[in-house]
Amino acid sequence: MKMSELSSTSGVSTASIKYYLREGVMPAGQATGPRDADYDEGHVERLEIIRNLRDTAQLSIATVKRLMAAADDETVPTGQLVAMAHSSVLTKREITNQERELAAQLLTALNWTVPERSPVFGQLAHLLGILKQGQAPTDPEGLAPWLTAAEQVTQLELGLTRTQGSRALLVHDVVIGTYLSNQLLVTLHMAAQVNQAMKQFAG
Repeated sequence: MKMSELSSTSGVSTASIKYYLREGVMPAGQATGPRDADYDEGHVERLEIIRNLRDTAQLSIATVKRLMAAADDETVPTGQLVAMAHSSVLTKREITNQERELAAQLLTALNWTVPERSPVFGQLAHLLGILKQGQAPTDPEGLAPWLTAAEQVTQLELGLTRTQGSRALLVHDVVIGTYLSNQLLVTLHMAAQVNQAMKQFAG
């Protein structure tokens, strides 16, 4: 299909398509002339992925480009690709040595693998530091309810993630699933708190 048809099929403007092509977020079409190219269903899928990552997960074009480059690079292990997708919804934090040690201790106790360079590690370390300052537990036993909930949600998400299809589609499902799950968990938590408060302070 020509670019005009790709635009009509995907609902993405030709200007945006040209921008994604220039940025290298989307692979080039099959050249049919000096200024013409043919596009296929793979390009339609890629445009849907880009749009969802940008509009729903609110990722920057630079982050989307990095994720798509990793998805297109078969030398990047799938596990590393999934970890990159999860990390994309967070910004990297500067953490203290104490916070770093708290996160390392917890992850070691759980036998979980989260690279220190990952924004997820930094976010965990930051939150554990806040808990430590408030004299709240930071060990697996004290965090058991949250750890159980995290494992249950993760298993649910894995069941909804499509394992068949392109690696870019896998990135899409991981990012969108993580983003929506985070939003849903936070909102349900607040709803539960409001509900409890209404009951506790009724009358």
